Amino acid sequence: MRFLVNKSRIALAFISVFILAQCGGEGAWQILQQDPTWMAQITRMNLGPNEYFEGQYRYGPEKDGDRFIWVHLNLNNRTGSVIAWDHTKVLLKQGQTSQDPFRILKTDGMNQSPVKEKESIPAGASVQRILIYSFPGDVKPDLIEIGPLGQASVPESILFEYR
Repeated sequence: MRFLVNKSRIALAFISVFILAQCGGEGAWQILQQDPTWMAQITRMNLGPNEYFEGQYRYGPEKDGDRFIWVHLNLNNRTGSVIAWDHTKVLLKQGQTSQDPFRILKTDGMNQSPVKEKESIPAGASVQRILIYSFPGDVKPDLIEIGPLGQASVPESILFEYR
């Protein structure tokens, strides 16, 4: 029993240090929206790279002057049954510009593969997705609409320029 208590304390300390390191003392380090059905967490938005490969095929932004924005989304079904999630309802916005994702990828941290725009999430399951948007290259998104969970501001602290 003492081993479990000590292990729990170590895990809690590690999580606390990790959270403090992520915050860096400057603004929000995530976007978190939730209701009784869903919890959605966006941990970062990468501004680029501007290409995506699927097998031998290379995808680029839809229009000249656009760039890809890669949104890292953790999604949790908080119910006791399978329910559907529609990724096309996750919209990046800046002023009059609004864009749904060009591609949705499932990821296990290392490997990525495409998934359908609408998918069924098992009861109590958590999934990681990367949503790729083709967005005007001269602007950064200031809002994101996360489907039925509503809109949230995009803090500068989760935007990362790809280099």
